[in-house]
Amino acid sequence: MYSFTEFKPLFKVNYKQSNYLHTYIMYPIALVLSFLFLRIKITPNGITTLSLILGLIGIYYFEKNFVFASLLLFISYVIDYTDGVIARITKNTSNFGALYDVFVDRVIQMAFWLNILYITGFDLVLPIAVVIIFSNTNSFAIGSKVYLDKKQIAGSVILKIKKIIFIFGDPGFSYFMVPILYVTPYFKTFILIVGAFAFVRTIWLLGGVYMTSRK
Repeated sequence: MYSFTEFKPLFKVNYKQSNYLHTYIMYPIALVLSFLFLRIKITPNGITTLSLILGLIGIYYFEKNFVFASLLLFISYVIDYTDGVIARITKNTSNFGALYDVFVDRVIQMAFWLNILYITGFDLVLPIAVVIIFSNTNSFAIGSKVYLDKKQIAGSVILKIKKIIFIFGDPGFSYFMVPILYVTPYFKTFILIVGAFAFVRTIWLLGGVYMTSRK
C-alpha cells in the first residue's frame, strides 16, 4: 500500500489536465479523493458508479437546494477524474471500464442539461442544444494536444487562451456554476456564454485534429 508521499508522484503522472480548472481547483481535491479510494480499495468501476449516483442526486436537488446541488455535481465531476487514475495506478484498466466511464459521463451530462431545459420552460432550447452537441468532444482532445505538443507551444499565449476557453466549455465548470446562478438574473446569459464557448472549444479541437492529420 502506498503512503501519501509515494502516491503523489504516481497521481501526477496519471492525472489528465486540459485547463486551469483541472490544474488549480480539481487537482488537489482529486489527489486526496484518489488516495482515499485507493486506501479503502474501491474499484475503478465502483468509483464511476459513485460519480453517477452523486451526479443524479445533485440534479434532483437542483431546484430544492442550489448550493447542495452545485457541490454534489462538482464532486461527482472530480470523482469522475479519479476512476481512470486509480485504474492506471493499480493496473486495473479494461475496455468495459472505459466504456462505462464514457456512458456515465453522457448520462449525467444529458440529464443535467435536459433538467435545465425542463425547469426553464424550454426557453433555452437553442443554447442548451448547442451545449449538449458541442460538449461531447472528448474524443478530439488528443488530436489537439498532439498538435500543440508538436508545435512546442506549451508556454505560449495560444495555449493559455486554450486553457481559458476549455474552462468555459468544461462540463465541471457548468455543473458548479449553473445551479448557483439559477437564482440570479445572470442565469440565461451564462447559459448562452457556455454554449458559445462549447462551440469554440469544439472548433479548436477539430482544428487540432485536422492540423495533426496533415503532419
